[in-house]
Amino acid sequence: MKLTSINSALLAVFVSFSTTHATPPHEGRPKGHANSKPLPIYRQGVMNSHHGGNLFSDFLRMRKELTLTGEQIKELKSINRQYRDKIESAHDDLEENLMELHDILQEKEINLGKVRKKLEKISPLRIDILILKIDHRLKVEKVLTEEQKAALKKLNERHRKRQARHR
Repeated sequence: MKLTSINSALLAVFVSFSTTHATPPHEGRPKGHANSKPLPIYRQGVMNSHHGGNLFSDFLRMRKELTLTGEQIKELKSINRQYRDKIESAHDDLEENLMELHDILQEKEINLGKVRKKLEKISPLRIDILILKIDHRLKVEKVLTEEQKAALKKLNERHRKRQARHR
C-alpha cells in the first residue's frame, strides 16, 4: 500500500514536470532514447499547444497586426533561424531526460537517489530553454518599434485571456 502511494506521488511529480513546452522530437520518440518508446499521449504535441505555440512564427503570422516592414520580416526570420536549432536541440535533451525519469519511476523499486539525480539534470535544461526563449524575445523586440511592441503586448494579453478561459 505504502509503495503504491509513493509510486502515485512520484508519477504525479513526473506528470507535473513533463507538462512544459518540450517538443517531442522524431514523431513522438526522443532522439537517441535507448528504448525508443513512443511518448505518452499527454506528452505528444505539447510544443504546438497554446502554451507558447510555435515560438518561431508567431511574429511573422502577426505581421499585419504589427505592420511589419519587409526589412523587419527579413531580420525576424534571421533571428528565428539562429534560435530554432538551439531551442529544438535543448528540447531534445530535455525530452530524453524526461523519458529516462519516466523509466526510473516505472521500476519496481524506485530509488529516490536516482530520481533526485535525474531531476537535477532536468532542472538546468528547463532553465536553459527558458533563457534561450527570453533571449530570442529580447532580440525580436530590438527589431520592433515602440508602437509595434505596444501592439504585440496587447495581442499577447488578449491571447492569455482567451487561454485562461479554456483552462
